[in-house]
Amino acid sequence: MLLIAAPILMGNWQLGRAHSKELLQQRIEAMQREPKASLDSLMVVPETLDYRLVVASGTWVADKTVLLDNKMHRGVPGFQVVTPLRLENSPKKNANEPDRYVLVYRGWIAAPRLRSELPKFFTPSGRVELVGVARVPRDRFIELSQVSREGAIWENLTLKRFQAWAKITVQPVVVYQSNSAETGLTKIEADGLNRDWVPADVKATKHYLIAGLWYVITAMIASVFIYVSYRKSITSKIT
Repeated sequence: MLLIAAPILMGNWQLGRAHSKELLQQRIEAMQREPKASLDSLMVVPETLDYRLVVASGTWVADKTVLLDNKMHRGVPGFQVVTPLRLENSPKKNANEPDRYVLVYRGWIAAPRLRSELPKFFTPSGRVELVGVARVPRDRFIELSQVSREGAIWENLTLKRFQAWAKITVQPVVVYQSNSAETGLTKIEADGLNRDWVPADVKATKHYLIAGLWYVITAMIASVFIYVSYRKSITSKIT
């Protein structure tokens, strides 16, 4: 009976994950239909912007750029380029209040042939306007070593870690840039970065398939149990 109960529980767990993915997909679609939110004016509430289209204007802080290592794109190893944007219209209560920034995942670039080389990309120095998808960053990850960063190359990034390193205050969301900040185009050529972001895996189909597999295993175990019990019953009657 334990052998029958275990796969049933696993199947039910997969069904629960499927239902969660369906709710997340509905949320993403609803957020995508909302008008674009501006990051320039206020310190935002992150939960209200997760997966929402946003706009921001300001200037790049190029010397605080971080390259996230070991990022694959269509089977090619490379880096994700993350640069803080100094928000143009950030309000201040007084002159001593620091500027506000938002961390922008600007795109992906292939790794050079030699590990000692850094990839080459362009960062404009003037005012830019960008469009992207806001995400609430997740801090759960596995690091291969205690050395989480080496100069401009980091293994993982969190807002707390970045703020401590850069000594600036950033919005509690990150932005995955979708347009070219220089031209307004949706495909990137000017800065050398690829913004063909792979969408989040929120499809529930695979969880339904796995749940079905667990239920099939349950049925097989139950069939074997019934068959063995029947054979034992017939054998005991004969003897």
